[in-house]
Amino acid sequence: MTQFKEDPAETALPDPNAEKKKRVKKEVLEWVRTFCFVLAIVILVRTLVFVPAMVSGSSMVPTLTDGECMFVTRFITYAAQPQRGDIVILTPPNKKLGFNQYYVKRIIGMPGETIVIHEGIVFINGEPLAEPYITSDWAGSMEAVTLAEDCYFVMGDNRGGSTDSRDFGPLHKNLIAGKSVAVMLPFDRIRAIEHARYE
Repeated sequence: MTQFKEDPAETALPDPNAEKKKRVKKEVLEWVRTFCFVLAIVILVRTLVFVPAMVSGSSMVPTLTDGECMFVTRFITYAAQPQRGDIVILTPPNKKLGFNQYYVKRIIGMPGETIVIHEGIVFINGEPLAEPYITSDWAGSMEAVTLAEDCYFVMGDNRGGSTDSRDFGPLHKNLIAGKSVAVMLPFDRIRAIEHARYE
């Protein structure tokens, strides 16, 4: 009698769970793609657009006070030019700070300008600078400093309680990490940060 051996490939029954497994795998891959996309957007926003920053100390009183949390845009470091009156976060030259720590100061002098301070009054190229945001009675003086290309002179609004360009000198643009936009905490102090503009 002739015997026939069955071919397993022809006789195997279809796996009822195969389609379900394939569908689950596809859904997992979609979730992974979505997660990676959202993560990339978050990293991009934090790197190029907005980051939170906490004010520590009194060097910018009364404009900013200790404990306030503000939004900072990094756009100024990539595409826009800093302007006089901008409040920026920065890394001071020749000074090592902790991870993700910065100074917050106001830009006073622009590249190519000569800055002199006499009895608390700032002179730029011989002209006094009107600074209505100053409330302290600091009356110090500083000899003339001429700013090189891409260098800025920064100061805290609380002139008597600020470490700034009077101490560490002009600041190169590469050391500016961002421009403050708004205070977001505490809730009772939420406001846009006004950057002084001069005529």
